[in-house]
Amino acid sequence: MASSSSSALPFFILVVVYAATGALAATFEVGDNQIWSIPSSPSYYTDWASRQTFAVGDSLVFNFNNGAHDVLEVTRANYDDCTTSNPIATYTTGPATVELTAAGTRYFICGVNGHCGAGQKMTLTVAAASTPSATPPSPTSSGAPTPPTTVASPPTSSTPGPSGSAPGVPGAAPSATVGTAAITATFVLTTIAAALML
Repeated sequence: MASSSSSALPFFILVVVYAATGALAATFEVGDNQIWSIPSSPSYYTDWASRQTFAVGDSLVFNFNNGAHDVLEVTRANYDDCTTSNPIATYTTGPATVELTAAGTRYFICGVNGHCGAGQKMTLTVAAASTPSATPPSPTSSGAPTPPTTVASPPTSSTPGPSGSAPGVPGAAPSATVGTAAITATFVLTTIAAALML
């Protein structure tokens, strides 16, 4: 029995490491419940992005009607001028998922004539992946270990809105999908249970 438990240990460690890295990523639906379209306010999407915290490993989902809209990732100059030539990336089928693989500022526009100029564009900043603090927390007076601290959390509003708030309304809940983390946690627990049964 000891040999089958010890042979499952490397697999278990691999699963835990994989789950820990995947659980940190978030998926954001651009504009919350608003589809990627010409907004009522020219700054709608950039305002939405400024209320989010994006990190390397996160994903953006642009929901749009095929043929009516698209998503172009562009340079800052092309973003400022709403120029569609030479995009960094083009997404023509919705919903389009964009992986945030590097830290820095990203620029997105709709390439349909006139849409970018009408405000269908967004800039956002991607932070580097979270890393543990270099300074360990000081021990408690009882000598008991200090619980881990949260490295990063989504921004919160001082006046949270009700569940189901209208998109773009300050205080509305961010649309970061926690389903991936829940599925990953379930997978890890199932794997632990299976490993213990070996």
